[in-house]
Amino acid sequence: MAGGGGPPGSKKRKRAAARRSKASKRAKGKKPYEAPAARGGGGGGGGSKEEPQPVTAMDERGEAEEMSESTEPDCSLEKELKLLCVKLRYYNMRTNRRCRLVTEALRKMDGKYLEIARSPTACVLQLCVKWCSHSERDPIFVALQPHLLDLSLDEHTVFLVHNIINLLNIISKLGLQKSSVLQHMTTVIQQVLEKGIVEYSIVHTVILEYLTIADKTSALDVIRQLIPHLTERTYAVDELSGVARLLGKPEVEKKRSSKPLLIQIMQTKEGLKLGLACLKHGLAEDRKRIIKSLKWRIMKLALSDYGCLFVICLLSIVDNTELVTEVVIDVLKKQLKELIFDKGTGDTHCCSSFTHFVHVI
Repeated sequence: MAGGGGPPGSKKRKRAAARRSKASKRAKGKKPYEAPAARGGGGGGGGSKEEPQPVTAMDERGEAEEMSESTEPDCSLEKELKLLCVKLRYYNMRTNRRCRLVTEALRKMDGKYLEIARSPTACVLQLCVKWCSHSERDPIFVALQPHLLDLSLDEHTVFLVHNIINLLNIISKLGLQKSSVLQHMTTVIQQVLEKGIVEYSIVHTVILEYLTIADKTSALDVIRQLIPHLTERTYAVDELSGVARLLGKPEVEKKRSSKPLLIQIMQTKEGLKLGLACLKHGLAEDRKRIIKSLKWRIMKLALSDYGCLFVICLLSIVDNTELVTEVVIDVLKKQLKELIFDKGTGDTHCCSSFTHFVHVI
């Protein structure tokens, strides 16, 4: 191995040293990774500003997920409330056990009444309001009072508002005088009756609330003024036209109805209660007028959800045997088969009640 070279292995050591120097130069030229929050801080030397990094689709997706997680209700709480809702719906439950479940549900919902009222688990709050004590209902009323109007406009939360609002409770909570409230409501209802605007469920609710606080004479006076509107043929207008009429605007559509208003209002629970109040508290001549208005229409009423309950109460309240037999019993006798096997209403209570009626006649 003659001449000219260095010691053995010197070339390999030179090549390794060259590779290490190139790697160190690349490492010095490469900028270290900085988190997005630390960018643009200006802490380094030179005062150079870095360009803003573009927002990627992944960044947008991450922000959207964080936002949804912050607005989503507590899933575990929602599951617990749904389970309590199922338990509270048991009709054969003992009172003390139901009270314990209501207290437990209210404890879980404490401070979140408005959020729960606007969620799919609002049924739990509705059941709690129905079964809880007055002391337990007061915090719910205080929390939801500023939002009752908005909640009443929703088709799902309107039932919660109905359960919360009680005229007698509001009078006591707000420190109002019962006589002043009664006088004001009498004036308002009198104007409604004079204009004949009695086909809407909100009017039925107001009159029913009035009957709970009015004396017997005032209640009978309202009922006697209401019965002619319910037994005569009326103009059936839609809700929008009715609102336009209240605001003094020309009606869009006016359609002549061939049936008395009493049959029309039997589509709602409030209408049923109002009809029963007229039937129960009206005079003998008022009941006679009600029965005559149902002639040739009793079968249609008997096959409806709430109308069948009205017919059953009519048979048990009215003592005018001759008129009831002519208008009601004789018609129902001819349609017994349709009454017994009718499944249109899906109301087990109505079906069992009419089955009992069939056995009686």
